[in-house]
Amino acid sequence: MIESVGKKRYILWGLAAAVLSMMALLICFLALRVYPFGDHSVLTNDGYVQYVDYFRYLKKVMSGNAEIGYSFSKSLGGSLIALFGYYLASPLNLLLYVIPIEKIEFFVFAITVLKVGLCGFTFSLFIRHRLENLRPAFALILSLAYAFTQYNVGQLSNVFWLDGVYMLPLILWGIWRYVSEKKKGMLYVSIALSILFNWYTGYMNCLFAVFYFIYEQVLWNYEHGILTFKRTAGQFVRFCILELLGVLLSCALFLPVVFGQSSGRGALDSGIFSFGTNGSFLDIFRGFMIGTPNIGLPFKDDTITLFCGVFLLICGIAYFSYREIKPFHKICMAVLIGVMVLSEFIQPLEHIWCGFKFEDSFQFRFAYITIFTVIFAAARGMERFEHVGEKLFLKICGGCIAAALIFDLLRPFNSTALWIQNGLLIFYGLVIWLYFRKENLRKLCLMAVGLVFYAEILANGYWVASENYQKPAGAYEAYSAGQEKLTASIKNYDQAPFYRMEQNENRDRKPYDHSFFSNESLAYGYSGIQQYSSSYDKKTADFIHWSGYCKVEFPSLYHEPILTSDSLLGVKYLMSSKDYEGFEKIADFTECNGKSVYVNPYALGLGFGVAEQALENIEAGNQIEVATIAADNPFEFQNKMFSALLGEDMRVYTPVSAEAVYDEASEQMYFTLPSVDEESVVYGYTRSALDDIPMFINEKFSGNYWNIWGASGVYSVGASKDVQNPEVRRVRFDVKDIDAEVIREAVIAKRKLEAGAGSDTVNIPEPWIDSVFYKLNMDVFEQVIQRLRENEFQTEIFTDGFVTGNYTASEDGWLMLTIPNDGGWEISVNGETVSARDGINTFMTIPMKAGQNRVELTYHPKGIPTGIILSVGSVIIFAGWIFTERRKDRNR
Repeated sequence: MIESVGKKRYILWGLAAAVLSMMALLICFLALRVYPFGDHSVLTNDGYVQYVDYFRYLKKVMSGNAEIGYSFSKSLGGSLIALFGYYLASPLNLLLYVIPIEKIEFFVFAITVLKVGLCGFTFSLFIRHRLENLRPAFALILSLAYAFTQYNVGQLSNVFWLDGVYMLPLILWGIWRYVSEKKKGMLYVSIALSILFNWYTGYMNCLFAVFYFIYEQVLWNYEHGILTFKRTAGQFVRFCILELLGVLLSCALFLPVVFGQSSGRGALDSGIFSFGTNGSFLDIFRGFMIGTPNIGLPFKDDTITLFCGVFLLICGIAYFSYREIKPFHKICMAVLIGVMVLSEFIQPLEHIWCGFKFEDSFQFRFAYITIFTVIFAAARGMERFEHVGEKLFLKICGGCIAAALIFDLLRPFNSTALWIQNGLLIFYGLVIWLYFRKENLRKLCLMAVGLVFYAEILANGYWVASENYQKPAGAYEAYSAGQEKLTASIKNYDQAPFYRMEQNENRDRKPYDHSFFSNESLAYGYSGIQQYSSSYDKKTADFIHWSGYCKVEFPSLYHEPILTSDSLLGVKYLMSSKDYEGFEKIADFTECNGKSVYVNPYALGLGFGVAEQALENIEAGNQIEVATIAADNPFEFQNKMFSALLGEDMRVYTPVSAEAVYDEASEQMYFTLPSVDEESVVYGYTRSALDDIPMFINEKFSGNYWNIWGASGVYSVGASKDVQNPEVRRVRFDVKDIDAEVIREAVIAKRKLEAGAGSDTVNIPEPWIDSVFYKLNMDVFEQVIQRLRENEFQTEIFTDGFVTGNYTASEDGWLMLTIPNDGGWEISVNGETVSARDGINTFMTIPMKAGQNRVELTYHPKGIPTGIILSVGSVIIFAGWIFTERRKDRNR
């Protein structure tokens, strides 16, 4: 009965931590006027750019209108298992089942608040069981610090990472039970669940679990007088086996995720072990300052933030300052904190924690673990709070004030933050002094500490999150209603089993700008080209950027149509705010979100007969360097591609010479093109050492040209008949104030060469900008399309993961479907299983016999059978381990 009452108290205090954590977030949202308390959207950063579209897709899955195993809405088609395991596997996403799709913003708001509350709840359970002598009030403060500290507030846009934050205390509680009671079940299950809910943070939690186990086991052995290397090594091996079994338990989902993820970025980014540091070592100590807003920024910032409350800072220092605590305990705690802090400071270690990858945004993604170690040290200090005495606490407060002032002299803090920090140190110092001097005021002092601490984390949360919420509430829902209507009208207009559609403008109405709303095909259930997620397919992404849609493989963007590529890939409909050559506007459609509907009369079907040369590798060349642009560009790649498809040389594109002039007075780069025949369409392609350059086509502003992140690709200069003065056709880049030193050096080098200086004496910088222009030979292109249409695949069924149709071959040959070739497809031709090869480096190309051929494709996500076997095997081994140990215990 007593034990039952104790459990209820633990749960009640945990619920109190959860409620107060959620209240803190609600108050912060209220102050920031964030939905549903104001006109600022809860959708921010990648939450707005990416994840909200994934949630719409998940809603379609729950409604039975989409699949997780495979989707043709993921770029040109691909498995969704890896994307699901990274972004969508949280159990709280089940709430989406009962929330209307029109209320996506409310759903995001709800799961964000609940996850913050869960962080407080699980930490409370952990700390109350781990430190049984800790005052409940202190446990509550610590739980609030963990739930509403820098990481959680800063990472609200990456809400799926918060699953790792609330699972970490459960894993560490499981480790404590394993060390102290030899109970394995909680650790075994919590490891698996953390990976299932989000494998990325699950990986980080598993990695930290190793260090935390060593900390706990070494201290346990030390306290019980059994600390030897041999014994500890044996215990460590058994722990690793148990953790491995937990990982294997998750493999029913995790293994398919691994297979899916491996098709994108490689397992190891090159150069991650090159030594470097994030800022200076002294800056680490500046990270304890209130309001340090680095965590959660969508760009890199080297500031290491460790703030979790001034009161916790005082108690953490007290733990290391109190003489009665054994030095060995302090050393173990210092090592645990040091490992995590150095992991943030030393870049190669940081990359290991991030899965052996560079993180180009949202730096220190594992910072919640580092902050946990600081909070845990503070908890150990609070555990001895009554014994430390006011003198030591006052010395600590005075020392922290002095340190803050010294650091401010070296490199000034924000003055408001500095004086708030010092004011809090003075306040806590006085309250602690009063606590020890006036026994009858102790409860009042604890209440004062709790209230001020709560106000402190609220102020810090407001400070950190104040710049995150800039989008207007309701804007996404208004846009999505229009987009749903537009895409549905196209599907009703054309009910053919296969075609793709795309758009030239994102939901922020910024064509050719630095925006990545590339998952709308998933959100609105149509087949498209672009995609933006960390779980992408490299083979598909390579083809998209080789074809000229963008310059990099990640993300895959579609800035505007390329008639040849669109036609090959079956892009039949274009949702566009402007006209493009070759696309015909359909008057039957009502404009939505500023976009009309255009049809591409040249769009091909899903498949067609191709020559055997299509199976040969097509060299794409260097797609990055400015100097190689004349030889390695999308136009030359497409010439090779169409030639391979038809088995003969097809010059769909031919180069157009352009005069390049840099005008020093206006600081503008001009590319002037000669007149071409009236029916030809001219396209351009630019590479540059510069980025975000204003671009004008035929004297009309086109947008900012992006060369690196969000890399712009091929752009249309238009047909001669569409240009007012075909004799003066040009593309202009306004390079004023953009990397002027590079331009200056290039101009000086050019002048020296023109003055007769030898090239060996002139330091010529890398070309800083260059463009190539090609005309699309419409007669050749129409011939190519006509020949491919003569041998088209007749699609009957085209649904996620399943395709059927018929193909008539005049002779033995090859059928290429514009579906990326993936080992998960089971291919049947006339009832016989066959294997596909890569056509034009990418697409499923199937051997055909002369005559009628019935083709059927079924997708089976890779790794599921093996993953299930591993999970079942894990359960059997774990159960056998438990049974064997219990049997030994009974026989003793």
